[in-house]
Amino acid sequence: MSGVACQSTNPHAHHGVPGPAWIDATLTQLRSDKNRITQPRMAVLHWIAGRDAPFTAEEAVAEIDLTHGSGSRATVYRFLLWLREQGWLARVHRTDRDHALVRQRPGHHQVVCVSCGDTLVIGGCDLTPLIGQSLIGTGFAVEGHQLEIYGRCRSCTDA
Repeated sequence: MSGVACQSTNPHAHHGVPGPAWIDATLTQLRSDKNRITQPRMAVLHWIAGRDAPFTAEEAVAEIDLTHGSGSRATVYRFLLWLREQGWLARVHRTDRDHALVRQRPGHHQVVCVSCGDTLVIGGCDLTPLIGQSLIGTGFAVEGHQLEIYGRCRSCTDA
């Protein structure tokens, strides 16, 4: 995961995750997990790397099929799920009914502008111990968490 994974454990933010470095780091994990690197998976990685805005799985399926003509709908959905489960994609909720995906670094969270959809990737905010303390006595064992913060970016606030 070198190249994209952050070395900083202090609170910090990144404006975007560079597409080429994201692909390299994702391929490194695929190889280390002994997963095959197929043409359809490469098409998905390159399509995602070219996106700076959040996207839906359906947009990915439609555009990858049109531009690359490789893989099936199920292949794209399964690979997007793997990317989410490994922390390379985050699911962001843009409205009550509209969910999208965004490129990220494993172990990071999203700050989403409610006006333009711009996202920042933030790290160094492991809330697992705090959440665990809140659940003491419930018998619930925390295995992870997701955090999304909504607001307005500087451009939208100044407008």
